[in-house]
Amino acid sequence: MKDCMWSFTESVLDYLELPNSNMSPKLRIDMYKRMMIVHNLTRFSNLLFRIDTWLEDAGGQFHFVSDGLIDAVRIGLQLRRRVLAHSQTSNWDGALKLSFQMVSMLQEQIMLLGIGNDIVATVDFESFSQAEEEQTNNNSDHMQI
Repeated sequence: MKDCMWSFTESVLDYLELPNSNMSPKLRIDMYKRMMIVHNLTRFSNLLFRIDTWLEDAGGQFHFVSDGLIDAVRIGLQLRRRVLAHSQTSNWDGALKLSFQMVSMLQEQIMLLGIGNDIVATVDFESFSQAEEEQTNNNSDHMQI
């Protein structure tokens, strides 16, 4: 049974294209969690940058900024500190869960204000574009062989 579970886990990790390097599935899963944490931290920073840009473009008319957005940014920054603390102690599960909370809370408030369509869509489009570009590169590599 252990061999079956090992093979299944290896197959899933291979499908996710995680580097193998003769690592055990546990190490590969931990690496995947770390990659997702970094992805969420980067996504959170990107959302903050886009909010800042949007506020600058508004020309000082901040009367429409809700308390929810302010709280989401404040709590998101607190969560970010906790994500980093969990990461330093190798608590990948806790850090991953908090990083998803951090991003989703900020996205929710952005969408409630009605400013998020272009912000969130851009983030999703960037992710899609990167995946599409990687797929194109993989296809061209196979064609050269």
